[in-house]
Amino acid sequence: MLQSALGFLAGYACRAQCGSFPCAASCKGSANARPFKLSIVLHSATVEKISGPGLVQDQRPYITIRINDKLKETELGDWCSDKEQWCFREVITLEVVPTDEIFVAVSSSTKYDFWLASVQLTNTKIGEACFPVFSVMPRLKPEDRDENGIVFSSPIIPFDVREDGVTTARTYLSFETMQAPMTSRQHRPSEGGCCEISRKWDTYDDSERYDSSPSTRESD
Repeated sequence: MLQSALGFLAGYACRAQCGSFPCAASCKGSANARPFKLSIVLHSATVEKISGPGLVQDQRPYITIRINDKLKETELGDWCSDKEQWCFREVITLEVVPTDEIFVAVSSSTKYDFWLASVQLTNTKIGEACFPVFSVMPRLKPEDRDENGIVFSSPIIPFDVREDGVTTARTYLSFETMQAPMTSRQHRPSEGGCCEISRKWDTYDDSERYDSSPSTRESD
């Protein structure tokens, strides 16, 4: 009886803190925040099942970004032998609010090249990652880009992509916006809360630099 009562109280406390959206209760002011344009820079990815291009079987990954009902896809990745990664160097810009969730899906496209013809097969999903917009906002720092003015950008952040609980790929993304992000007190989850997704990123080495002039895609 005592265990049942304790379980009920623990569940009630968790729902009171997290609400129907992860950590929404501790994300003060986010739900009523004005929308802003967030650029997601897709640098590269490592994929367990695709370690490089083949001679007959050409299998290449691409990345899909989805926020609410907006969905954007990259072109097929190019193999960078010096990094042993699939490189994209694309930017996808979407309008968001801090409580929106960003879905990052990695898929593969397979084509068989024969002497007389090439056969395109169906695409295969490799895995997906999901995280709220407010989890990346503390990493946005002002940067003076001359004619573009002040841009708030993050370092490159790795995201593990999973399928059925197994890590199948890792994407390397960074984030940019022209609008000053909210202060830490406005959007940062409470210490010890249920969402601490950005905590592990602090250990990532931000010293590696990527090409900062990718092609740009923006939602209508």
